[in-house]
Amino acid sequence: MINGEICDQWGTLVNPETDFIPYNVRIHGIQEADVKTAPTLQVIYSELCKRVQGSILVHHSAFDKTAFEQAASKYNLHPLPVRWLDCTKIAKRAWPQFESSFGYGLKPLANYFGIQFQHHHAVEDARASALIAVRACRETELNIEELLHRV
Repeated sequence: MINGEICDQWGTLVNPETDFIPYNVRIHGIQEADVKTAPTLQVIYSELCKRVQGSILVHHSAFDKTAFEQAASKYNLHPLPVRWLDCTKIAKRAWPQFESSFGYGLKPLANYFGIQFQHHHAVEDARASALIAVRACRETELNIEELLHRV
């Protein structure tokens, strides 16, 4: 995003080269057969780094960052050249009143703000998280750097 507007999107399936856990498949719907011919993280890593280098990477909850870092460590890849910003923490700071009503899950937040997206689809989740971050910037009158510093 640049100046609060989506300027580029990119996504790819990735072969994790590991067994699939049925619970996770129920959440995201990706089957082992879906990624059989997909590249590994090691193969796409340089492209990913080029695309995000120096940016603030908005993610929703600690799970996204942790899962990515675990996958990267499997291949001994260096950390992404980004600063990570958790959308959940942004929402808690911007809208403390949501804790008692519906919480800070991505789907309830997106629904509240009228953001339509396909939940548990990586590119769609990233887009929704970014749009929530933009909304928080506008409502708190803080820029993304200030939000990063505060959370």
